[in-house]
Amino acid sequence: DDRDAVRDAEGDTEQTDDANDDALPGGVGTGRFLHEVLESLDIAVLAAAASLADWQVAPGVKALFEHRAARHDIDRRHLPAAQSAIFAAFRGPIRLTSESPFELAAATRHLREAEFLYPIPEQVHPRLDALARAVGRAELVIDRGVLKGFIDLLFEHEGRAYVLDWKSDLLPRYDAARLSSHVAEHYALQARIYTLALVKMLRITGERDFEARFGGVVYSFLRAVTTAPDETGHDRRGIYFSRPSWSDVLASERELIAHPAFGASAESGAP
Repeated sequence: DDRDAVRDAEGDTEQTDDANDDALPGGVGTGRFLHEVLESLDIAVLAAAASLADWQVAPGVKALFEHRAARHDIDRRHLPAAQSAIFAAFRGPIRLTSESPFELAAATRHLREAEFLYPIPEQVHPRLDALARAVGRAELVIDRGVLKGFIDLLFEHEGRAYVLDWKSDLLPRYDAARLSSHVAEHYALQARIYTLALVKMLRITGERDFEARFGGVVYSFLRAVTTAPDETGHDRRGIYFSRPSWSDVLASERELIAHPAFGASAESGAP
């Protein structure tokens, strides 16, 4: 998506052949198709459906999928697989912390395509944990520009706010270890940028507030999520979850100050 400076191009990594001709194909087109459906679908209708089959015949669902598929040249035979993946993403039981499993569709609040815009951290900027003391005391100088983007989904659960990013990456497997290494290799910077964005949106400036209101970062790999719980009552296959500590967030801020992708920060001593 060219609106978003930090959004990835999905579907181009680790392509594998799939023996099922009806399975979702790889490629950027599939990722964009799924994202557009996820941006537009009625979450309340999906949440109220008794089953996948019930949701598939709900008013507007078929037309939404067919219209978006035509825009991205997705064959109609792939639509049932896409519908199943999206239904599972919202209705499958997930457990992000030690709390009870829940369905994303039942989260307290959802905000899709949440836009953020904030200055690239500079050496001369007040740090997150000093903002409350620095307000109104100095002009904020922006030398390296700003970070602008769109977060796929912000949701609230048990009083905490979470970042969620949909992924359509085609991987050989989706176990926890593989997802962890894949996210570390391809999305580590994105996760840090999104985390800082949400912290700034929530106006969090201290550890106590952070612990009470920040939930974490979720990557939902749509090809692997399922509605079927495992023997523990939930299934995290296809779900990558990270909850950084407040010290991790402050470290991420420092890392962005020196990150080569954004050039040297003023008074940073960087060449």
